[in-house]
Amino acid sequence: TEIGKKLDEREYVEQLRKSLPTDKPIYLHCKAGGRCIIAAKDLKKTLGDKYDLRPLKPGYEELVDAGFEKAGP
Repeated sequence: TEIGKKLDEREYVEQLRKSLPTDKPIYLHCKAGGRCIIAAKDLKKTLGDKYDLRPLKPGYEELVDAGFEKAGP
C-alpha cells in the first residue's frame, strides 16, 4: 500500500533505484499475498525491466509456517 503511494515521488523512486540490486532477485511479500503482486507490477512499471521482482503468493504467516525466518528483531 505504501509503495503504491510513494511511486509518484521522484526522490523515493531514485532511492529505490540506488538501493535495490539489479544482479539478483528481489522477493516481495505481504500479509496475505495479494498486495505484493500489485506492488511488483507497479515497481516493474516504474523501475523498468532490469530489476528481477518476484512476488511471493503465500502470505507472510504462511511463509513463516513453512520455515522462512521471521523478519525483524
